[in-house]
Amino acid sequence: MNNEEIELIEMNIVTKGVDILKVIEKNKNKYEYYTFLDMAVPVIKSMYNSYRIQDINEKLKMRYFDIYYSLCVNWWKIDMAEKYHDTPDITRSAYHIRRARNNFEQLLIKLRPEAIVAKTFETSLNF
Repeated sequence: MNNEEIELIEMNIVTKGVDILKVIEKNKNKYEYYTFLDMAVPVIKSMYNSYRIQDINEKLKMRYFDIYYSLCVNWWKIDMAEKYHDTPDITRSAYHIRRARNNFEQLLIKLRPEAIVAKTFETSLNF
């Protein structure tokens, strides 16, 4: 199998559990970009569940970011394109890529397994 085939299989596995329509419905009463930001969570969790921390490099992070951003592009087409006729597609939108990248980077730190363990430990000490 070549890299492209592996990446395609990985994308299908990661996004299999993400039903954009259900996520949109679940978040309909939240602020407009909540779904856009929230979709990074299952992608990052999938990466951390699939790879050891020491095996996660920049290339792998970029691959998972691309998976996340493809979900964002689909979300935009389904939920936002009609509202914003001047932006029918965000595939190459510098603003959206930057916003997604910043969100992704913050969540990489927040959802890192040892960060979750430390937060759980800290919370358990506050009895």
